[in-house]
Amino acid sequence: MKRIATTILVMLVLASVASGAMTYSASRFVDPTYSVYRNSADKILDPEYLFANEVEGYLEGTGVFPSLSILESTGATYYTKLQGGNQSANLTLTLPTAYAGSNGYVLSSTTGGVLSWIANAGTFAGGAITSDITMTDGEYIRPEGTTAAQTVALQAYDIDNTAWRNVLTADNHATVVPVVLGDSAASLAIASTAFTVSTAGAVSGVTTLAATDNISLANGKSLVSSTTTAQSASIKVYDNDTGPGYVNALSWTNGNAPAVVLGSANGTTVITTSDWGIDATGTATGIASMQFDSGTTIYCTNVVVSNAECKTLYSAPKVLVAAPGTHNFIDVVSVVLFYDYASAAFNTAANNLTVEYKTDASGPTATGTLSQTGFLDQTVDGVAKVLPVAVANQVVAAVENQPVVLYCATADPTTGGGVLRVAISYRVMPTGF
Repeated sequence: MKRIATTILVMLVLASVASGAMTYSASRFVDPTYSVYRNSADKILDPEYLFANEVEGYLEGTGVFPSLSILESTGATYYTKLQGGNQSANLTLTLPTAYAGSNGYVLSSTTGGVLSWIANAGTFAGGAITSDITMTDGEYIRPEGTTAAQTVALQAYDIDNTAWRNVLTADNHATVVPVVLGDSAASLAIASTAFTVSTAGAVSGVTTLAATDNISLANGKSLVSSTTTAQSASIKVYDNDTGPGYVNALSWTNGNAPAVVLGSANGTTVITTSDWGIDATGTATGIASMQFDSGTTIYCTNVVVSNAECKTLYSAPKVLVAAPGTHNFIDVVSVVLFYDYASAAFNTAANNLTVEYKTDASGPTATGTLSQTGFLDQTVDGVAKVLPVAVANQVVAAVENQPVVLYCATADPTTGGGVLRVAISYRVMPTGF
Protein backbone atom coordinates (compact mmCIF):
# COMPACT_ATOMS: atom_id res chain seq x y z
CA MET A 1 0.00 0.00 0.00
CA LYS A 2 2.86 2.39 0.84
CA ARG A 3 4.38 1.84 -2.63
CA ILE A 4 0.99 2.72 -4.23
CA ALA A 5 0.83 5.81 -2.06
CA THR A 6 4.34 6.75 -3.04
CA THR A 7 3.47 6.42 -6.73
CA ILE A 8 0.40 8.61 -6.24
CA LEU A 9 2.52 11.19 -4.44
CA VAL A 10 5.07 11.10 -7.25
CA MET A 11 2.28 11.76 -9.70
CA LEU A 12 1.13 14.64 -7.58
CA VAL A 13 4.67 15.98 -7.60
CA LEU A 14 4.74 15.69 -11.40
CA ALA A 15 1.49 17.51 -11.56
CA SER A 16 2.97 20.19 -9.36
CA VAL A 17 5.97 20.40 -11.69
CA ALA A 18 3.66 20.71 -14.68
CA SER A 19 1.73 23.52 -13.00
CA GLY A 20 4.98 25.39 -12.29
CA ALA A 21 4.86 24.90 -8.50
CA MET A 22 8.15 22.93 -8.48
CA THR A 23 11.11 22.82 -10.88
CA TYR A 24 13.73 20.10 -11.53
CA SER A 25 16.96 20.34 -13.43
CA ALA A 26 17.49 18.19 -16.48
CA SER A 27 19.62 15.77 -14.51
CA ARG A 28 16.96 15.06 -11.87
CA PHE A 29 13.53 13.65 -12.62
CA VAL A 30 10.85 11.30 -11.32
CA ASP A 31 9.67 8.44 -13.54
CA PRO A 32 6.18 7.26 -12.43
CA THR A 33 6.25 4.39 -14.94
CA TYR A 34 8.89 2.55 -12.90
CA SER A 35 7.96 4.17 -9.61
CA VAL A 36 11.60 5.28 -9.03
CA TYR A 37 13.34 8.55 -8.36
CA ARG A 38 16.39 9.01 -10.60
CA ASN A 39 19.47 11.25 -10.40
CA SER A 40 21.10 9.45 -13.36
CA ALA A 41 20.79 6.10 -15.08
CA ASP A 42 23.23 4.44 -12.67
CA LYS A 43 22.10 6.10 -9.41
CA ILE A 44 18.63 4.78 -8.41
CA LEU A 45 16.81 5.50 -5.17
CA ASP A 46 14.09 3.31 -3.68
CA PRO A 47 10.60 4.97 -3.96
CA GLU A 48 9.93 4.12 -0.35
CA TYR A 49 13.08 6.11 0.62
CA LEU A 50 11.93 8.84 -1.76
CA PHE A 51 8.61 9.10 0.09
CA ALA A 52 10.19 9.04 3.52
CA ASN A 53 13.02 11.54 2.88
CA GLU A 54 12.43 13.70 -0.14
CA VAL A 55 8.87 13.95 -1.41
CA GLU A 56 7.60 13.85 2.12
CA GLY A 57 9.92 16.71 3.07
CA TYR A 58 8.82 18.71 0.08
CA LEU A 59 5.13 18.10 0.80
CA GLU A 60 5.60 19.29 4.36
CA GLY A 61 5.64 22.78 2.89
CA THR A 62 9.34 23.69 2.76
CA GLY A 63 9.44 23.77 -1.03
CA VAL A 64 13.02 22.35 -0.81
CA PHE A 65 14.17 18.76 -0.56
CA PRO A 66 15.90 18.23 2.82
CA SER A 67 18.62 15.93 1.45
CA LEU A 68 20.01 14.21 -1.61
CA SER A 69 20.89 10.50 -1.33
CA ILE A 70 23.02 8.84 -4.03
CA LEU A 71 23.24 5.07 -4.28
CA GLU A 72 26.69 3.47 -4.48
CA SER A 73 28.06 2.94 -8.00
CA THR A 74 28.18 -0.85 -7.64
CA GLY A 75 25.60 -2.87 -5.75
CA ALA A 76 22.62 -1.40 -3.97
CA THR A 77 23.50 -1.58 -0.29
CA TYR A 78 24.90 1.83 0.71
CA TYR A 79 24.32 5.40 -0.36
CA THR A 80 25.89 8.83 0.10
CA LYS A 81 23.68 11.49 1.59
CA LEU A 82 24.15 15.24 1.10
CA GLN A 83 22.22 17.49 3.45
CA GLY A 84 22.33 21.00 4.79
CA GLY A 85 23.36 22.04 8.29
CA ASN A 86 21.43 23.97 10.92
CA GLN A 87 21.55 27.25 9.02
CA SER A 88 20.35 30.75 9.83
CA ALA A 89 19.98 31.71 6.16
CA ASN A 90 19.85 30.19 2.69
CA LEU A 91 23.21 29.22 1.18
CA THR A 92 24.20 28.75 -2.45
CA LEU A 93 27.36 26.84 -3.27
CA THR A 94 28.62 27.11 -6.85
CA LEU A 95 30.71 24.13 -7.97
CA PRO A 96 34.02 24.45 -9.90
CA THR A 97 33.74 24.48 -13.67
CA ALA A 98 36.64 22.06 -14.27
CA TYR A 99 38.62 19.23 -12.66
CA ALA A 100 41.39 19.94 -10.15
CA GLY A 101 44.74 20.88 -11.64
CA SER A 102 46.64 18.19 -9.73
CA ASN A 103 46.03 15.26 -7.45
CA GLY A 104 45.59 16.24 -3.83
CA TYR A 105 43.86 19.57 -4.48
CA VAL A 106 40.98 20.53 -2.16
CA LEU A 107 37.90 22.69 -2.49
CA SER A 108 38.14 26.27 -1.30
CA SER A 109 35.30 28.76 -1.07
CA THR A 110 34.92 32.50 -1.42
CA THR A 111 32.65 34.37 0.98
CA GLY A 112 29.98 34.17 -1.72
CA GLY A 113 30.09 30.38 -1.86
CA VAL A 114 31.99 30.04 -5.15
CA LEU A 115 34.06 26.86 -4.89
CA SER A 116 37.43 26.31 -6.57
CA TRP A 117 40.27 23.82 -6.45
CA ILE A 118 43.43 24.82 -4.56
CA ALA A 119 46.58 23.05 -3.40
CA ASN A 120 46.31 21.19 -0.11
CA ALA A 121 47.47 23.12 2.97
CA GLY A 122 50.26 20.56 3.28
CA THR A 123 51.86 22.23 0.22
CA PHE A 124 50.98 25.84 1.04
CA ALA A 125 50.76 27.89 -2.16
CA GLY A 126 50.88 31.37 -0.64
CA GLY A 127 48.63 33.86 1.06
CA ALA A 128 48.21 35.24 4.54
CA ILE A 129 48.13 33.04 7.65
CA THR A 130 45.80 34.73 10.09
CA SER A 131 45.95 32.31 13.02
CA ASP A 132 48.49 30.20 14.90
CA ILE A 133 49.90 27.10 13.20
CA THR A 134 50.37 24.13 15.52
CA MET A 135 52.74 21.42 14.40
CA THR A 136 52.77 17.98 15.95
CA ASP A 137 55.92 16.03 16.78
CA GLY A 138 57.88 15.09 13.67
CA GLU A 139 56.28 17.65 11.33
CA TYR A 140 58.33 20.26 9.47
CA ILE A 141 58.27 23.14 7.01
CA ARG A 142 60.46 22.67 3.95
CA PRO A 143 60.90 23.76 0.31
CA GLU A 144 58.82 21.58 -1.99
CA GLY A 145 61.67 20.88 -4.43
CA THR A 146 64.28 18.17 -3.84
CA THR A 147 66.28 18.65 -7.06
CA ALA A 148 66.12 22.36 -7.90
CA ALA A 149 67.88 25.03 -5.83
CA GLN A 150 65.33 26.77 -3.62
CA THR A 151 65.34 29.29 -0.79
CA VAL A 152 62.74 29.63 1.95
CA ALA A 153 62.52 32.41 4.51
CA LEU A 154 60.56 33.60 7.50
CA GLN A 155 59.97 37.32 7.15
CA ALA A 156 58.85 40.17 9.37
CA TYR A 157 57.71 43.60 8.25
CA ASP A 158 60.10 46.48 8.91
CA ILE A 159 57.75 49.34 9.72
CA ASP A 160 60.50 51.97 9.79
CA ASN A 161 61.80 51.09 6.32
CA THR A 162 58.42 49.88 4.99
CA ALA A 163 59.80 46.62 3.67
CA TRP A 164 59.68 42.91 4.41
CA ARG A 165 62.91 41.63 5.97
CA ASN A 166 64.20 38.07 6.30
CA VAL A 167 64.33 36.84 9.89
CA LEU A 168 65.45 33.28 9.03
CA THR A 169 66.59 32.00 5.63
CA ALA A 170 67.58 28.52 4.44
CA ASP A 171 68.91 27.29 1.08
CA ASN A 172 68.80 23.70 -0.14
CA HIS A 173 71.51 23.91 -2.80
CA ALA A 174 74.69 23.48 -0.74
CA THR A 175 76.54 20.47 0.65
CA VAL A 176 75.88 21.89 4.10
CA VAL A 177 72.53 23.67 4.04
CA PRO A 178 73.23 27.26 5.15
CA VAL A 179 70.86 28.93 7.59
CA VAL A 180 71.02 32.73 7.81
CA LEU A 181 69.67 34.79 10.68
CA GLY A 182 68.70 38.32 9.75
CA ASP A 183 68.70 40.28 6.52
CA SER A 184 71.67 41.65 4.60
CA ALA A 185 69.68 44.83 3.91
CA ALA A 186 69.06 45.65 7.58
CA SER A 187 70.17 44.59 11.06
CA LEU A 188 67.71 42.56 13.09
CA ALA A 189 67.61 42.05 16.85
CA ILE A 190 67.18 38.59 18.37
CA ALA A 191 65.38 38.44 21.70
CA SER A 192 64.49 35.59 24.04
CA THR A 193 63.95 35.12 27.75
CA ALA A 194 67.52 33.80 28.08
CA PHE A 195 69.64 35.99 25.78
CA THR A 196 69.45 38.84 23.30
CA VAL A 197 71.37 40.10 20.29
CA SER A 198 70.93 43.80 19.59
CA THR A 199 70.84 45.38 16.13
CA ALA A 200 74.45 46.43 16.77
CA GLY A 201 75.42 42.77 17.27
CA ALA A 202 75.91 42.99 21.05
CA VAL A 203 75.11 39.68 22.75
CA SER A 204 73.90 39.57 26.34
CA GLY A 205 72.62 36.82 28.62
CA VAL A 206 74.76 34.06 27.07
CA THR A 207 76.33 31.99 29.84
CA THR A 208 78.11 29.40 27.68
CA LEU A 209 79.42 29.50 24.13
CA ALA A 210 79.98 26.04 22.71
CA ALA A 211 81.76 25.47 19.40
CA THR A 212 82.91 22.38 17.56
CA ASP A 213 85.27 24.32 15.33
CA ASN A 214 87.53 27.38 15.49
CA ILE A 215 85.99 30.74 16.27
CA SER A 216 87.58 33.44 14.10
CA LEU A 217 87.51 37.19 14.57
CA ALA A 218 87.67 39.37 11.49
CA ASN A 219 90.62 41.72 11.17
CA GLY A 220 90.32 44.59 13.64
CA LYS A 221 87.52 42.99 15.67
CA SER A 222 87.66 42.38 19.42
CA LEU A 223 86.08 40.53 22.32
CA VAL A 224 84.79 43.33 24.54
CA SER A 225 82.99 43.68 27.87
CA SER A 226 80.63 46.41 29.04
CA THR A 227 81.69 50.05 28.77
CA THR A 228 79.45 51.27 31.58
CA THR A 229 79.67 48.74 34.40
CA ALA A 230 82.50 46.80 36.02
CA GLN A 231 82.49 43.33 34.55
CA SER A 232 84.74 40.32 34.36
CA ALA A 233 85.12 37.96 31.43
CA SER A 234 87.29 34.92 30.90
CA ILE A 235 88.44 32.19 28.56
CA LYS A 236 88.19 28.84 30.35
CA VAL A 237 89.69 25.39 29.86
CA TYR A 238 88.56 22.13 31.42
CA ASP A 239 90.75 20.75 34.23
CA ASN A 240 90.42 16.97 34.22
CA ASP A 241 92.51 16.49 37.36
CA THR A 242 91.28 19.17 39.78
CA GLY A 243 87.56 19.24 40.33
CA PRO A 244 87.20 18.24 37.57
CA GLY A 245 85.82 21.47 36.20
CA TYR A 246 86.43 24.56 34.10
CA VAL A 247 89.18 26.96 35.22
CA ASN A 248 90.23 30.34 33.90
CA ALA A 249 93.04 30.29 31.36
CA LEU A 250 92.72 34.03 30.75
CA SER A 251 90.43 36.50 32.49
CA TRP A 252 90.03 40.24 32.41
CA THR A 253 88.13 42.88 34.37
CA ASN A 254 87.14 46.33 33.19
CA GLY A 255 86.42 49.42 35.29
CA ASN A 256 88.68 52.15 36.66
CA ALA A 257 91.68 49.80 36.78
CA PRO A 258 91.36 47.19 34.00
CA ALA A 259 93.31 44.02 34.71
CA VAL A 260 94.26 40.85 32.86
CA VAL A 261 94.98 37.64 34.77
CA LEU A 262 96.71 34.54 33.41
CA GLY A 263 95.69 31.30 35.07
CA SER A 264 93.21 30.51 37.81
CA ALA A 265 93.09 30.69 41.59
CA ASN A 266 92.16 26.99 41.51
CA GLY A 267 95.36 25.90 39.82
CA THR A 268 98.45 26.92 37.89
CA THR A 269 98.09 27.33 34.15
CA VAL A 270 101.02 26.45 31.93
CA ILE A 271 101.79 29.03 29.24
CA THR A 272 103.56 27.86 26.10
CA THR A 273 104.49 29.72 22.91
CA SER A 274 106.93 28.98 20.10
CA ASP A 275 109.50 31.36 21.69
CA TRP A 276 108.95 31.26 25.47
CA GLY A 277 107.03 29.48 28.19
CA ILE A 278 106.09 29.35 31.88
CA ASP A 279 105.64 25.91 33.41
CA ALA A 280 103.36 24.88 36.28
CA THR A 281 106.08 25.72 38.86
CA GLY A 282 106.43 29.27 37.57
CA THR A 283 109.75 28.67 35.81
CA ALA A 284 110.05 30.93 32.77
CA THR A 285 112.13 30.08 29.72
CA GLY A 286 112.87 32.09 26.59
CA ILE A 287 111.71 35.40 28.10
CA ALA A 288 113.82 38.23 26.73
CA SER A 289 112.69 40.96 29.15
CA MET A 290 110.83 41.63 32.39
CA GLN A 291 108.89 44.74 33.30
CA PHE A 292 109.34 46.07 36.84
CA ASP A 293 106.95 48.29 38.76
CA SER A 294 109.39 51.18 38.45
CA GLY A 295 108.82 51.12 34.71
CA THR A 296 112.43 50.12 33.91
CA THR A 297 112.79 47.03 31.76
CA ILE A 298 115.71 44.61 31.94
CA TYR A 299 116.36 42.90 28.63
CA CYS A 300 118.38 39.72 28.08
CA THR A 301 119.64 39.05 24.59
CA ASN A 302 121.58 36.03 23.32
CA VAL A 303 124.04 36.77 20.52
CA VAL A 304 126.06 34.19 18.57
CA VAL A 305 129.53 35.31 17.46
CA SER A 306 130.48 33.10 14.53
CA ASN A 307 133.97 31.69 14.04
CA ALA A 308 134.70 34.27 11.35
CA GLU A 309 133.42 37.07 13.60
CA CYS A 310 135.60 35.84 16.47
CA LYS A 311 138.60 36.42 14.22
CA THR A 312 137.64 40.07 13.48
CA LEU A 313 136.72 41.32 16.97
CA TYR A 314 139.43 43.97 16.73
CA SER A 315 138.91 45.14 13.17
CA ALA A 316 135.11 44.71 13.19
CA PRO A 317 133.71 44.55 16.75
CA LYS A 318 130.53 42.42 17.11
CA VAL A 319 127.35 44.38 17.90
CA LEU A 320 125.63 42.93 20.98
CA VAL A 321 122.82 45.51 21.37
CA ALA A 322 121.76 47.91 18.63
CA ALA A 323 121.46 51.66 19.15
CA PRO A 324 118.37 52.26 21.37
CA GLY A 325 117.09 55.40 19.72
CA THR A 326 117.23 59.13 20.31
CA HIS A 327 117.50 60.31 23.94
CA ASN A 328 118.26 56.77 25.23
CA PHE A 329 121.41 54.90 26.19
CA ILE A 330 122.20 51.29 27.05
CA ASP A 331 123.01 50.48 30.68
CA VAL A 332 124.86 47.16 30.69
CA VAL A 333 123.90 44.97 33.68
CA SER A 334 125.96 41.83 33.03
CA VAL A 335 127.66 39.87 30.27
CA VAL A 336 128.17 36.09 30.20
CA LEU A 337 130.28 34.47 27.46
CA PHE A 338 130.07 30.80 26.47
CA TYR A 339 133.05 29.43 24.51
CA ASP A 340 132.06 26.50 22.32
CA TYR A 341 135.37 24.87 21.42
CA ALA A 342 135.84 23.13 18.06
CA SER A 343 138.93 21.62 16.40
CA ALA A 344 141.52 24.15 17.60
CA ALA A 345 142.07 26.93 20.14
CA PHE A 346 142.25 30.60 19.20
CA ASN A 347 145.59 32.41 19.09
CA THR A 348 144.67 35.57 21.03
CA ALA A 349 148.15 36.94 21.74
CA ALA A 350 146.87 37.48 25.31
CA ASN A 351 144.67 40.36 24.18
CA ASN A 352 141.69 41.25 26.40
CA LEU A 353 137.96 41.24 25.59
CA THR A 354 135.70 44.13 26.66
CA VAL A 355 132.26 45.56 25.90
CA GLU A 356 132.45 49.07 24.47
CA TYR A 357 130.09 51.81 23.26
CA LYS A 358 129.90 52.80 19.58
CA THR A 359 130.16 50.58 16.51
CA ASP A 360 133.92 50.93 16.24
CA ALA A 361 134.40 50.57 20.02
CA SER A 362 135.64 54.16 20.24
CA GLY A 363 133.24 55.05 23.03
CA PRO A 364 133.52 54.48 26.78
CA THR A 365 134.19 50.98 28.16
CA ALA A 366 131.04 49.42 29.62
CA THR A 367 132.50 46.35 31.37
CA GLY A 368 135.60 45.06 32.99
CA THR A 369 138.20 43.28 30.87
CA LEU A 370 138.27 39.55 30.22
CA SER A 371 141.66 38.04 29.53
CA GLN A 372 141.59 35.57 26.69
CA THR A 373 144.40 33.68 28.27
CA GLY A 374 142.82 30.65 29.87
CA PHE A 375 139.61 31.19 27.90
CA LEU A 376 139.69 31.35 24.09
CA ASP A 377 143.14 29.81 23.92
CA GLN A 378 141.84 26.62 25.53
CA THR A 379 140.92 23.34 23.82
CA VAL A 380 137.80 22.77 25.97
CA ASP A 381 134.47 24.57 26.34
CA GLY A 382 134.43 27.48 28.76
CA VAL A 383 132.23 30.07 30.51
CA ALA A 384 133.20 33.58 31.64
CA LYS A 385 131.35 36.50 33.16
CA VAL A 386 132.21 40.21 33.13
CA LEU A 387 130.52 42.90 35.16
CA PRO A 388 129.80 46.52 34.28
CA VAL A 389 132.22 49.20 35.34
CA ALA A 390 131.68 52.81 36.26
CA VAL A 391 131.47 55.07 33.26
CA ALA A 392 133.22 58.32 34.08
CA ASN A 393 131.62 61.63 33.18
CA GLN A 394 131.05 61.54 29.46
CA VAL A 395 129.74 63.84 26.79
CA VAL A 396 126.15 62.69 26.20
CA ALA A 397 126.85 62.00 22.55
CA ALA A 398 129.39 59.33 23.58
CA VAL A 399 126.64 57.01 24.93
CA GLU A 400 123.27 58.40 23.76
CA ASN A 401 121.76 56.30 20.98
CA GLN A 402 124.95 54.24 20.68
CA PRO A 403 125.24 50.43 20.32
CA VAL A 404 127.38 48.27 22.58
CA VAL A 405 129.89 45.88 20.99
CA LEU A 406 132.22 43.02 21.93
CA TYR A 407 135.78 44.15 21.29
CA CYS A 408 139.23 42.52 21.29
CA ALA A 409 142.04 44.93 22.10
CA THR A 410 145.18 45.37 19.98
CA ALA A 411 144.69 42.71 17.28
CA ASP A 412 142.31 40.13 15.84
CA PRO A 413 142.57 36.55 17.16
CA THR A 414 143.89 34.06 14.66
CA THR A 415 143.31 30.41 13.97
CA GLY A 416 140.80 28.65 16.25
CA GLY A 417 137.71 26.65 15.29
CA GLY A 418 135.10 27.51 17.95
CA VAL A 419 132.34 30.12 18.38
CA LEU A 420 131.16 32.42 21.18
CA ARG A 421 127.63 32.79 22.56
CA VAL A 422 127.09 35.99 24.52
CA ALA A 423 124.18 36.56 26.94
CA ILE A 424 123.94 40.27 27.73
CA SER A 425 121.49 41.82 30.21
CA TYR A 426 120.85 45.55 29.94
CA ARG A 427 118.41 48.39 30.46
CA VAL A 428 117.44 51.13 28.05
CA MET A 429 117.66 54.35 30.03
CA PRO A 430 116.20 57.69 28.91
CA THR A 431 118.68 60.57 29.08
CA GLY A 432 116.02 63.19 29.59
CA PHE A 433 117.88 65.58 27.28
